[in-house]
Parts: sequence; C-alpha cells; structure tokens
Amino acid sequence: MNRSRPASSTAAPRPATQILLTKLLDQPLVDPDRHAAGDVADVVAERRNGRDLVITGLVARIDGRQVFVPMTRLTLLEDAIVVDTNAGFDEPYQRRPSELLLVTDVLGRRLLDARIGKLVRARDIDLMLLHGRWTVAWVDVQWGGWWHHLTGRLNHYRAHRRWDALEPLTTTEDGPTVGHFGAGMARLKAAEVADLLENASTAETNDILGDLANNPELEAEVFEELDDDHIAKLLELRDDADIAALLTRMSADTAADAIATLSRDRLVHVLDLLPAHDRVKLSMLLGYNPTTAGGLMGVDFLTAPGSADAKHVLASVSDATGMEPQALSNVYLVDGQGRLTGAVTLPQLVQATPGTPVDKLADHDPIKITPDADAEDAALLMSDHNLISLPVVDPQGRMIGLITVDDVLETTIPIDWRRRGSGWSPQVLETDDAAARPDEKP
Repeated sequence: MNRSRPASSTAAPRPATQILLTKLLDQPLVDPDRHAAGDVADVVAERRNGRDLVITGLVARIDGRQVFVPMTRLTLLEDAIVVDTNAGFDEPYQRRPSELLLVTDVLGRRLLDARIGKLVRARDIDLMLLHGRWTVAWVDVQWGGWWHHLTGRLNHYRAHRRWDALEPLTTTEDGPTVGHFGAGMARLKAAEVADLLENASTAETNDILGDLANNPELEAEVFEELDDDHIAKLLELRDDADIAALLTRMSADTAADAIATLSRDRLVHVLDLLPAHDRVKLSMLLGYNPTTAGGLMGVDFLTAPGSADAKHVLASVSDATGMEPQALSNVYLVDGQGRLTGAVTLPQLVQATPGTPVDKLADHDPIKITPDADAEDAALLMSDHNLISLPVVDPQGRMIGLITVDDVLETTIPIDWRRRGSGWSPQVLETDDAAARPDEKP
C-alpha cells in the first residue's frame, strides 16, 4: 500500500492571509536571505472607500531608526515578515493626520461601539488579505467592568466586532485622525453620550467633547443628562463665554443646576454674559433651594385664557417648538393677573370640537404646589395623582413654574441606579458577528 510521505520540515513558509496584530508584532523582520533586519514597532492604516481600513505599511526599527516600510516592500509569511532591503530606508517615519496607528491608537484602547452605545476595549486586531490588500477586519474586545473581564478570561470568551462597527477615540497634535468619531456619535442618544463621558478617561473625555463641539444642540442635551459632579468638572475647563453659550441652549432648570456648580465669582460673570431673558430666568431659579419644588421647577410652560377655543390653543401648542414635550402635556388657564384657574390636557384639546372654549374642558381645581415645598412632596403629589407635570404657584396663586416628571425622577432616583444600565451582557456583542466567524469558539 502506498502511503504519502510526511511533509518536509524544510518546506518553504507559506504566505499569510490572516494574522492577529499581536502575533504580527512578534514576527521577526528579515531580509530575503532570512537574516534579521529589524523589528515591527507599529502598523499604519488609512481609510479607503468609506469605512475600509487598509494597511499601507509598517513602522519598523531598522538600524536603530524608526522608518516607514510600505506594504509593497513587504511579504507576510506565516513565520516571518520579509522586507525588500535593496533600497535603503533613509527617512525617519513621520505620522500624517490621515493615518491610524494600530498599536498606538487602537490596541489596548477603548473604541466606541455605536450599536450598543458603549466603549469597548480592543484586545487584539484581526488583519486579513482581501483582494490583494491587507485590511483591518475584526477587533476582539473586552466589555464591562472587572466582573466581565474576570469571567471573560475564565471562560476564554472572545467577543469580536467588525471594524466598521467601531470608532476609535483618537486625536493627534495635528488634529483628528482617520479613525476619529464620525457617524457613530450622531447615532447615540444624549443619555448614552452622557454615560460615555461619565465612564471616560481624561483623554477620552477630551475626544468626546471635541466631537460634541460640532453639534451644539446635542452637546447641550448631553450636559442636561450629566450629574452635577461631572458638570462641575467639565465646566471648570471652559472659559466663561463658552459656558454662557452652552447655558443658552439648555433648559432653564438644568442650566441653573449647571451654573450653580461654579464659584460665586464665575457664576456672577457668566450671568452677566447671558442674554437678559435667560439671566432673569436663571437668577430666579438660583434663588430657590435645590431640594424644594422651586429648585426642581422649570420656567417654561404654556398658558391660555379660559375664553380661548380649543383650535387656537392647539395652534399655540404647535408653535411651542422650543419647549420640552413633557411641559406641553397640559395647557394652564390663567386670569388677567396670571393666577392659575384651571388645566386642560393635550388629549382633551385634540379630541374636542375646534370651537369649544377651553374653560369648558378644564379641571378648575388642578393639583399645584408652592415653591418652598419639599421636593419629596412634589414627587408624592405627582405619583398619587398620576401627573406628568405639576404647576408651581406663588402665595398669590400666580403660576411661576412647572415641575415635569423627568425632573422628579432625576431627583428621587439614586445616582447609582440611574447609571446601572452602563453595564451589559456579553451576549449583546455576539449576535450577527459571531455567526459570521464560525472559526471562533466562545
């Protein structure tokens, strides 16, 4: 019987078609005669055709210098990297802003996974030869806190994500790199970005804030979602004019909470920089203890005289595009002196005949509270009466503010409860990506 002979141990090494970055860094850099030529310091990539990240070359240490070696001068084998040394490498490597360095910028660092709105840490990077070009295909990531890291190691779990689902938080002295935040940030909700900031390092925070600066409205919404400690830290880094501009884009009640974190001298100066109507609102709100109904309330609400009909009041709701939706759940009826005389809900207005006077639809004894009442009393009233909003009146019965359900929830729910959603299960990271990688076993 003929038996095939075992493969010769001297068989020529085969070209590689797929390699992990950490293994690539361990490969010897040799000349065509297999003599040592140096070692690999980093891998250089550039974006091509939208999201594709193509490897353009290596940063190699040759003759004691760091030089750029283009991929056209390299052959990746399974056991070594062969470099064409016929032409010398005279110029030291100088990074271009369009380049992403996989070791410096990605490996061991955190990336934005916009699909789940979280930061994940890159453990390794899978490089693949596709259509004659080496590209970044997959990233093996860590998730969550110490418990997820521990169980992941014990279970040999490898979560992998396609590169085009991730975005690095990376900048250089010359500005954002090719991998900097793009469309991924725009897909996140304000609360998700706030979660990122509250769990980010100083460098990551700077990168996230740099992107938010390009979207002022989202930036204001994000600051409204942050806790007071983080707001204080972030405002400390800004000049007074920037703070004033930010506050004008925030709702008055959250802007008052934010400015209250400043020192007294800065607070006064920032108030002076605000437009008059914003300054009046914030000055009034700052006069209330934050643990009272006055400290919770906002000053944007919609009022109408009782004689107005449903059609015209609905038109007023439609025109109030700058108000929060919760504040428009009710329209409040007031007399000529601004005293609260009733409340009509938005569904009542929608369902009523257009010419019906709102006075006939209204509850003429609405639940209300005074500004010096405890915040807990406001929460109990809203819970007992299933209210989305609660009017605040002065001793003369004039409406001066409105507490919405989100104001109450933010105050009454413990901070650690609010952010407990920042962890997630590793199963979230598998899904479609795991199905596409049958060679990987959890």
